[in-house]
Amino acid sequence: MNSSRSALWSAHIAAVLFGLVGILAAMISATPWVITAGRSGFAVLALAAFSLVLRQSLWGSLHARGLVILAFTGALLAAHWVTFFLCRESRWSSRCHFGLCQLSGVHRHF
Repeated sequence: MNSSRSALWSAHIAAVLFGLVGILAAMISATPWVITAGRSGFAVLALAAFSLVLRQSLWGSLHARGLVILAFTGALLAAHWVTFFLCRESRWSSRCHFGLCQLSGVHRHF
């Protein structure tokens, strides 16, 4: 398989996995904070395992500025996921999605 076809398949698989997040979150009866903590914990374990397989340190080349940037972007990502799951919990997401589709003209394609 050539690289462009492989990249296309990777993009499609990633899109499906991202789409499944909302569906699976609706089936979980945990709070958004617990779901986000679970996702973060899983990510840390996966990165640690990947680091062990490659035998490279995760923090080797980071300096103080890099750690501050990493902490800030991590906090933004956590806030994003908490608000996403809060939205799923409040059932506003379907109304918001419908409104966005009306504004963007996506409804004409379905």
